[in-house]
Amino acid sequence: MTRPTLALPILALIAVTAVTAASAMSRPPEATPCGAELHGDMIGQTWTDAMLPERDDPVRVLHPESMATMDHRPERLNIHVSEDGTVTQLRCG
Repeated sequence: MTRPTLALPILALIAVTAVTAASAMSRPPEATPCGAELHGDMIGQTWTDAMLPERDDPVRVLHPESMATMDHRPERLNIHVSEDGTVTQLRCG
């Protein structure tokens, strides 16, 4: 194959890769059993009790020195807060 002949398949591959990457970036986060993806705007904010989401399923706020049970409850939203009071992570369990 000559160089011009190789250029077309390479350009096609680049275009497909770009479209695939763009669609992956525009996808909403996957749904979790506890709905953590619905509260992602909390991450990076300073925690206050007013931020506690209103929901029927349980919510647990965990600070660095918090005691927590080890039972796994997929519907429970765990809000992890750092020592300086910043929400660092949302997890189910």
